[in-house]
Amino acid sequence: MSQNNELLACYKVLSLLETASDNTETMLDNMPGVVVVVNQNLRVIRANQEFAKLSGCNMEDVLGFEFTSLFSPENTDILRRQFALLKNGGQPNKRIDFELEITPPGKKKSARQFFWQATLVGLKKSAEGDLISISGKDLSELYQSEMKLKNIFANLPLGMLMIDSEGKIKEVLSQFSEVLFDRHELVGVTFSSLIEAAENSQDKLIIEGLTHLDSCFGQTKNHYDSIEKFFPKRIAIADSHTTQTKWLSINYQPILKVNKIDGFILLIEDVTETEHAKKEIERVSVLERQILTVYEAAIRDPLSGLYTRLFMKDSVKSLIGNFHRDSIEELAVLMMDIDHFKSINDTYGHKVGDSVISEIGRIILKRVRETDIAIRYGGEEFLIILPSNMSHMTSARIVAERIREDVANYRLKLASGDEIAITISGGAASCGKGENIDLVIERADNYLYQAKRTGRNRIVVEGDV
Repeated sequence: MSQNNELLACYKVLSLLETASDNTETMLDNMPGVVVVVNQNLRVIRANQEFAKLSGCNMEDVLGFEFTSLFSPENTDILRRQFALLKNGGQPNKRIDFELEITPPGKKKSARQFFWQATLVGLKKSAEGDLISISGKDLSELYQSEMKLKNIFANLPLGMLMIDSEGKIKEVLSQFSEVLFDRHELVGVTFSSLIEAAENSQDKLIIEGLTHLDSCFGQTKNHYDSIEKFFPKRIAIADSHTTQTKWLSINYQPILKVNKIDGFILLIEDVTETEHAKKEIERVSVLERQILTVYEAAIRDPLSGLYTRLFMKDSVKSLIGNFHRDSIEELAVLMMDIDHFKSINDTYGHKVGDSVISEIGRIILKRVRETDIAIRYGGEEFLIILPSNMSHMTSARIVAERIREDVANYRLKLASGDEIAITISGGAASCGKGENIDLVIERADNYLYQAKRTGRNRIVVEGDV
């Protein structure tokens, strides 16, 4: 309806009211309970003083007040459905009764329960749109305990349905059920068809679960306990308002009659946000694993299992910082190189050469500590940074000799049955306070080549020469 038509409808009603007698006008304003007339957009075009108090407006400002602002978002959905039922068929003077809680403006914590009667007002011209006359009575203080209990169930943002022994919905215990399933009428509908009509018709597990549910009727509680785990507990429904998928969680409570299951009460909860959060957590988890995989591939040499030179820059920088702050007493650098590695590659091929590097990497990892940093520095070169609280290069010597001995005792078996003996040489240097690590690595490299020149399969430590 256009804005002009809406205004015309407002003026039409106001002019009709103004022609009434003063007594009638006074009676309307002072009628007990809430009396209000709204247009098809649910905006107020006439109201009494009680409604003005309820809405927090004066009588002059109540015109145009949005009636739905008195209700929570969940109850607004229910209210719109009630009015849709009222206008269905367009019969003048058609009336519906319902109970719905309001939250007056500025009083978010003082919700009040009302009994409402809504009547469709007959108009001569359809262009003026539908008008609805509404009266409401505050039940918050007068409710009987039985009525209170009923309305608690009726207005919870939780679906509650009762299904009979034929699997049909016998009673809607919570009006929010209609909002969850996006349907005006649920009574008489089979629960199975309700689920299958959603986005679950091709889900084999859900269809099998519904079969198990139907098999419970007339059976004992023990039968229910044995198959309840197969019931559909989480279903997807297309939300017509958002065009997105809505997820519902279902809990089943059997109704027993002469110790046999005669029906069920279903508790239905909208868990869409939880489902989305779960999927987001899963997505982030997958992304984190992918990032870690990429990072690990960048810093870890796949052949030897040792760190790469890419990792060396930041890790060694941090280690040197601790050393210079006296957190570490000694920092040693050990450079090692496989003896005659080129000859192994030339004689047996690069595949065997790769096996040699892989085995030496395994031996180094077995002998270094968690605080040490072992790096594949080059093709057949290995660099190990060793922080220690033992002076005089003791720690570096111990680690280097253990690695050298393990390599010397190892024999690489070939497919032909032959075995290859391998040796490794090394040089170790100590880092002084404030010294550049590159200079220490250069000295360790010099000691390594001194070990090569003096026979290989040996370790030369700074201070020995």
